Amino acid sequence: MAMDDSVALVGALTEEPSDDLNAALSRYENARRPRVERLQDLADRSRWWWESFGSRVDLPVAQLMSAYMSRGGGVTSRKLALSEQEIVRDAMLAWAGELPPGDKLDPDSISRFVLSRPLTLGDTNLATRVLDPEQRDVRFIRARVDVHDPWGAYADRLSSELASTIHDADLVILSGESGRSALLDRLQFAERARQSAPFAIGVQAPKENEDDIVDALLASRIDAVEWIVG
Repeated sequence: MAMDDSVALVGALTEEPSDDLNAALSRYENARRPRVERLQDLADRSRWWWESFGSRVDLPVAQLMSAYMSRGGGVTSRKLALSEQEIVRDAMLAWAGELPPGDKLDPDSISRFVLSRPLTLGDTNLATRVLDPEQRDVRFIRARVDVHDPWGAYADRLSSELASTIHDADLVILSGESGRSALLDRLQFAERARQSAPFAIGVQAPKENEDDIVDALLASRIDAVEWIVG
Protein backbone atom coordinates (compact mmCIF):
# COMPACT_ATOMS: atom_id res chain seq x y z
CA MET A 1 0.00 0.00 0.00
CA ALA A 2 2.88 2.39 0.80
CA MET A 3 4.52 1.63 -2.54
CA ASP A 4 1.23 2.28 -4.38
CA ASP A 5 0.82 5.55 -2.47
CA SER A 6 4.34 6.60 -3.47
CA VAL A 7 3.70 5.90 -7.14
CA ALA A 8 0.40 7.79 -7.00
CA LEU A 9 2.07 10.77 -5.29
CA VAL A 10 4.77 10.99 -7.95
CA GLY A 11 2.11 10.79 -10.62
CA ALA A 12 0.02 13.56 -9.04
CA LEU A 13 3.05 15.85 -8.64
CA THR A 14 4.32 15.37 -12.18
CA GLU A 15 1.02 15.26 -14.06
CA GLU A 16 -0.69 18.30 -12.54
CA PRO A 17 -0.68 20.72 -15.51
CA SER A 18 -0.78 23.89 -13.44
CA ASP A 19 2.26 23.05 -11.27
CA ASP A 20 -0.02 23.89 -8.35
CA LEU A 21 1.22 21.93 -5.34
CA ASN A 22 -2.08 22.14 -3.46
CA ALA A 23 -3.99 20.95 -6.53
CA ALA A 24 -1.57 18.04 -6.97
CA LEU A 25 -1.88 17.00 -3.34
CA SER A 26 -5.67 17.22 -3.50
CA ARG A 27 -5.60 15.04 -6.59
CA TYR A 28 -3.43 12.51 -4.77
CA GLU A 29 -5.68 12.59 -1.69
CA ASN A 30 -8.85 12.05 -3.73
CA ALA A 31 -7.30 9.15 -5.61
CA ARG A 32 -5.75 7.27 -2.69
CA ARG A 33 -7.84 7.92 0.43
CA PRO A 34 -10.83 5.71 -0.52
CA ARG A 35 -8.54 2.72 -1.13
CA VAL A 36 -6.62 3.24 2.09
CA GLU A 37 -9.80 3.63 4.14
CA ARG A 38 -11.21 0.45 2.58
CA LEU A 39 -8.10 -1.54 3.58
CA GLN A 40 -8.16 -0.06 7.06
CA ASP A 41 -11.84 -1.00 7.37
CA LEU A 42 -11.07 -4.59 6.33
CA ALA A 43 -8.23 -4.72 8.85
CA ASP A 44 -10.51 -3.50 11.66
CA ARG A 45 -13.15 -6.11 10.89
CA SER A 46 -10.56 -8.85 10.73
CA ARG A 47 -9.11 -7.78 14.09
CA TRP A 48 -12.55 -7.72 15.73
CA TRP A 49 -13.28 -11.17 14.36
CA TRP A 50 -10.10 -12.64 15.83
CA GLU A 51 -10.54 -10.85 19.15
CA SER A 52 -14.01 -12.41 19.47
CA PHE A 53 -12.99 -15.79 18.06
CA GLY A 54 -13.86 -17.64 21.27
CA SER A 55 -17.54 -16.80 20.83
CA ARG A 56 -17.69 -18.93 17.66
CA VAL A 57 -15.91 -22.12 18.69
CA ASP A 58 -19.23 -23.98 18.94
CA LEU A 59 -19.87 -23.53 15.21
CA PRO A 60 -19.28 -26.50 12.90
CA VAL A 61 -15.90 -26.24 11.20
CA ALA A 62 -17.43 -25.57 7.79
CA GLN A 63 -19.50 -22.67 9.14
CA LEU A 64 -16.50 -21.32 11.00
CA MET A 65 -14.55 -21.30 7.74
CA SER A 66 -17.39 -19.44 6.04
CA ALA A 67 -17.47 -16.90 8.88
CA TYR A 68 -13.71 -16.45 8.59
CA MET A 69 -13.75 -15.88 4.83
CA SER A 70 -16.57 -13.31 5.02
CA ARG A 71 -15.38 -11.59 8.21
CA GLY A 72 -14.41 -8.33 6.51
CA GLY A 73 -16.88 -8.26 3.66
CA GLY A 74 -14.12 -8.67 1.07
CA VAL A 75 -14.79 -12.28 0.04
CA THR A 76 -18.42 -13.27 -0.50
CA SER A 77 -19.70 -16.82 -0.86
CA ARG A 78 -20.53 -16.02 -4.47
CA LYS A 79 -16.89 -15.16 -5.16
CA LEU A 80 -15.57 -18.04 -3.09
CA ALA A 81 -17.71 -20.55 -4.98
CA LEU A 82 -15.86 -19.69 -8.19
CA SER A 83 -12.65 -21.22 -6.85
CA GLU A 84 -13.51 -23.15 -3.65
CA GLN A 85 -16.78 -24.95 -4.22
CA GLU A 86 -16.22 -27.43 -1.41
CA ILE A 87 -15.92 -24.76 1.29
CA VAL A 88 -19.21 -23.16 0.30
CA ARG A 89 -20.98 -26.51 -0.08
CA ASP A 90 -19.81 -27.68 3.35
CA ALA A 91 -20.92 -24.40 4.95
CA MET A 92 -24.35 -24.62 3.32
CA LEU A 93 -24.75 -28.23 4.43
CA ALA A 94 -23.69 -27.43 8.02
CA TRP A 95 -26.09 -24.49 8.19
CA ALA A 96 -29.13 -25.83 6.31
CA GLY A 97 -28.70 -29.59 6.67
CA GLU A 98 -29.13 -29.99 2.94
CA LEU A 99 -27.76 -28.82 -0.41
CA PRO A 100 -29.33 -27.60 -3.63
CA PRO A 101 -29.61 -30.27 -6.31
CA GLY A 102 -26.69 -30.88 -8.66
CA ASP A 103 -23.03 -31.77 -8.33
CA LYS A 104 -21.76 -28.22 -8.81
CA LEU A 105 -22.84 -24.96 -7.22
CA ASP A 106 -23.99 -22.24 -9.52
CA PRO A 107 -22.77 -19.05 -7.79
CA ASP A 108 -25.98 -17.30 -8.79
CA SER A 109 -28.05 -19.99 -7.08
CA ILE A 110 -26.41 -19.66 -3.65
CA SER A 111 -28.52 -16.65 -2.67
CA ARG A 112 -31.75 -18.27 -3.84
CA PHE A 113 -31.05 -21.42 -1.85
CA VAL A 114 -29.96 -19.71 1.38
CA LEU A 115 -32.77 -17.14 1.39
CA SER A 116 -35.37 -19.82 0.67
CA ARG A 117 -34.57 -21.94 3.74
CA PRO A 118 -37.39 -22.11 6.32
CA LEU A 119 -37.17 -20.52 9.75
CA THR A 120 -39.00 -21.47 12.93
CA LEU A 121 -39.88 -18.61 15.28
CA GLY A 122 -41.75 -19.67 18.39
CA ASP A 123 -44.76 -21.65 17.20
CA THR A 124 -44.57 -20.21 13.69
CA ASN A 125 -42.80 -21.74 10.71
CA LEU A 126 -41.75 -19.22 8.08
CA ALA A 127 -41.23 -20.45 4.53
CA THR A 128 -38.12 -18.34 3.86
CA ARG A 129 -35.52 -16.14 5.55
CA VAL A 130 -37.03 -13.05 3.93
CA LEU A 131 -39.40 -11.36 6.36
CA ASP A 132 -42.78 -10.01 5.35
CA PRO A 133 -43.42 -6.66 7.09
CA GLU A 134 -47.11 -7.61 7.23
CA GLN A 135 -46.42 -10.90 9.03
CA ARG A 136 -49.01 -11.07 11.82
CA ASP A 137 -48.23 -14.33 13.57
CA VAL A 138 -44.64 -13.45 14.56
CA ARG A 139 -43.93 -11.30 17.60
CA PHE A 140 -41.21 -8.91 16.48
CA ILE A 141 -39.91 -5.50 17.42
CA ARG A 142 -37.52 -3.07 15.76
CA ALA A 143 -34.39 -1.51 17.19
CA ARG A 144 -32.07 1.06 15.65
CA VAL A 145 -28.40 0.19 16.08
CA ASP A 146 -25.60 2.52 15.02
CA VAL A 147 -22.35 1.11 16.33
CA HIS A 148 -18.97 0.78 14.62
CA ASP A 149 -17.02 -1.60 16.86
CA PRO A 150 -19.47 -4.48 17.44
CA TRP A 151 -17.42 -5.89 20.32
CA GLY A 152 -16.45 -2.65 22.07
CA ALA A 153 -17.69 -1.21 25.36
CA TYR A 154 -20.57 0.73 23.77
CA ALA A 155 -21.72 -2.38 21.94
CA ASP A 156 -21.50 -4.35 25.21
CA ARG A 157 -23.84 -1.89 26.87
CA LEU A 158 -26.19 -1.73 23.89
CA SER A 159 -26.44 -5.52 23.69
CA SER A 160 -27.24 -5.78 27.41
CA GLU A 161 -29.87 -3.05 27.18
CA LEU A 162 -31.42 -4.75 24.16
CA ALA A 163 -31.66 -8.10 25.96
CA SER A 164 -33.08 -6.58 29.15
CA THR A 165 -35.75 -4.38 27.56
CA ILE A 166 -37.22 -6.86 25.09
CA HIS A 167 -39.81 -9.30 26.40
CA ASP A 168 -41.89 -11.93 24.65
CA ALA A 169 -40.40 -11.20 21.23
CA ASP A 170 -39.61 -13.95 18.74
CA LEU A 171 -37.52 -11.68 16.53
CA VAL A 172 -35.68 -8.37 16.76
CA ILE A 173 -35.16 -6.48 13.49
CA LEU A 174 -32.15 -4.16 13.52
CA SER A 175 -32.00 -1.02 11.40
CA GLY A 176 -29.58 1.89 11.25
CA GLU A 177 -27.51 4.15 9.05
CA SER A 178 -27.45 3.54 5.31
CA GLY A 179 -24.42 2.38 3.37
CA ARG A 180 -22.59 -0.93 3.15
CA SER A 181 -20.07 -0.19 5.89
CA ALA A 182 -22.86 0.57 8.38
CA LEU A 183 -24.66 -2.62 7.33
CA LEU A 184 -21.53 -4.72 7.92
CA ASP A 185 -21.22 -3.14 11.38
CA ARG A 186 -24.86 -4.00 12.09
CA LEU A 187 -24.41 -7.58 10.93
CA GLN A 188 -21.46 -8.06 13.26
CA PHE A 189 -23.36 -6.51 16.14
CA ALA A 190 -26.28 -8.83 15.34
CA GLU A 191 -23.93 -11.78 15.75
CA ARG A 192 -22.86 -10.77 19.23
CA ALA A 193 -26.44 -9.92 20.28
CA ARG A 194 -27.72 -13.21 18.86
CA GLN A 195 -25.25 -15.19 20.96
CA SER A 196 -26.55 -13.76 24.23
CA ALA A 197 -30.23 -13.15 23.51
CA PRO A 198 -33.24 -15.49 23.78
CA PHE A 199 -34.64 -14.30 20.45
CA ALA A 200 -33.76 -14.44 16.77
CA ILE A 201 -32.10 -11.49 15.04
CA GLY A 202 -32.97 -9.99 11.68
CA VAL A 203 -31.72 -6.91 9.87
CA GLN A 204 -33.09 -4.41 7.42
CA ALA A 205 -30.98 -4.20 4.27
CA PRO A 206 -31.24 -3.02 0.67
CA LYS A 207 -31.49 -5.77 -1.95
CA GLU A 208 -28.19 -4.63 -3.47
CA ASN A 209 -26.42 -6.05 -0.39
CA GLU A 210 -27.87 -9.52 -0.85
CA ASP A 211 -24.44 -11.18 -0.91
CA ASP A 212 -23.59 -9.72 2.50
CA ILE A 213 -26.90 -10.98 3.90
CA VAL A 214 -26.32 -14.49 2.51
CA ASP A 215 -22.84 -14.57 4.09
CA ALA A 216 -24.29 -13.40 7.42
CA LEU A 217 -26.90 -16.17 7.35
CA LEU A 218 -24.34 -18.86 6.51
CA ALA A 219 -22.07 -17.64 9.30
CA SER A 220 -25.00 -17.56 11.78
CA ARG A 221 -24.67 -13.80 12.32
CA ILE A 222 -28.37 -13.32 11.66
CA ASP A 223 -31.50 -15.40 11.22
CA ALA A 224 -33.49 -13.37 8.70
CA VAL A 225 -33.63 -10.22 6.57
CA GLU A 226 -36.23 -7.58 5.82
CA TRP A 227 -35.56 -5.91 2.48
CA ILE A 228 -35.71 -2.13 2.39
CA VAL A 229 -38.12 -1.04 -0.33
CA GLY A 230 -37.47 2.19 -2.21
